[in-house]
Amino acid sequence: MASACGAIHYAVANNIAFKLYHVKPDGTRVDEVPLSKFEDSSGNLLDTALVDAFPHPPSDAADKVSVIAADFAVPIPGDAVTASGSGLDPHISPANARLQTHRVAAARGIKDDQVAKLIDAHTDGPSWDSW
Repeated sequence: MASACGAIHYAVANNIAFKLYHVKPDGTRVDEVPLSKFEDSSGNLLDTALVDAFPHPPSDAADKVSVIAADFAVPIPGDAVTASGSGLDPHISPANARLQTHRVAAARGIKDDQVAKLIDAHTDGPSWDSW
């Protein structure tokens, strides 16, 4: 479930729309769940409550209604919710970098297109010479 919560954190941080749903064990969606159900009074995500709400087979009760995250406005890149063994890998995918453009620009007080130009200028293609 770490990657599901990671995807939610990533989506929230980068203003990517998504929805949470209650689901029955057979996968049937019951209703939409507001994200605020998993936030404290300051709007911070309550990670433990969120993780506990996701399915945990096979230990879940047979009739447990769980929560899933779905309907993301854009796909969340895999490298956005996983880490290298050391957690220090400085390389991310171009898709991951581009999805963070607005957040990084706002944090740095610059325009989105300036960050986009930097991403393009510092994106390496595949390296075939290492074969």
